[in-house]
Amino acid sequence: MSKKTPLISIVITCFNAESTIAKSIFSALNQSWKNKEILVIDDNSTDLSFQEITKIKNKYKSIKVFRNKQNMGAAYSRNLIAKKSSGEFIAFFDDDDESSASRILEQYLTLINWERKLESRIMACYCSGVKHYSNGYKYLLDAIGSKLSPPNGFALIDHLLFNKKNTKFFFGAGVPACSLMIRTELFNKVGGFDPNMRRVEDADLAIRLAGHGCFFVGTKKRVFNQYSTIASDKTPKINFKNELFLIEKNKRYLKSINKYLYSKLWFRIRYYHFNKDTFLFLLTLFLFVLLFPLDGMKHILESFPRRFFHERKINKI
Repeated sequence: MSKKTPLISIVITCFNAESTIAKSIFSALNQSWKNKEILVIDDNSTDLSFQEITKIKNKYKSIKVFRNKQNMGAAYSRNLIAKKSSGEFIAFFDDDDESSASRILEQYLTLINWERKLESRIMACYCSGVKHYSNGYKYLLDAIGSKLSPPNGFALIDHLLFNKKNTKFFFGAGVPACSLMIRTELFNKVGGFDPNMRRVEDADLAIRLAGHGCFFVGTKKRVFNQYSTIASDKTPKINFKNELFLIEKNKRYLKSINKYLYSKLWFRIRYYHFNKDTFLFLLTLFLFVLLFPLDGMKHILESFPRRFFHERKINKI
């Protein structure tokens, strides 16, 4: 690797994370990658998050801190802070996650190696990690593209919109913004995150990136820890509302391949399950299988057993 390393911007969005924001910022400060800048934005938290950020800022003057005058959501906040960054690359950290000291280095090397191999600079790199639950259960997060060939184009779009599996590619843990590194130029080119979305804005960004020919690659090493938290902006209802919004944004495409109703019903099944509405869950599930007997049953058999055992481990005390 050249002695002249590029500037990488680490951006951290924060909302009501007074108990976790410090470890997120320190994990950014402790990155082995020297040529970095750290930008933190508080999305008008109502707890003591901003005070915690200010304490760290007073000790580490190089950190740039911003605050929204009202709560605008993670998508808006990430876009705003990205505009204020100066790095050739941008890496997104969440306020309740903790990255290992080698995360930025691992992602940079992975991204650059794939750029050379595929002769393309249209690349998004995600990192593998571990998700921790309050009962001690750990769920391994293997990054998208960390095995097999990197997904791209409609293979990625179809997977995100209606969970289509293509065995040529490895979709892993999906496309969470909290594990993303991307060239700032590419991020800006596709318009960043959609500020109208409060959840699944990362899937929306990935769909637009895929439409631009982006390849999705990932680190093999597990370089971040994600902690399962409960927050007012993470409810099943908010998630479902934004999933429907995502479907509507891609309505023309979904209708062209006869997957519009399929996608809407699938996201409703998920919502009724997470919202513990048994009657509507079973009714929608029945309708889903009735209308799409082959694809529907295949989808259910692929998803339900994995979800069942995962939730058992989450709820096991």
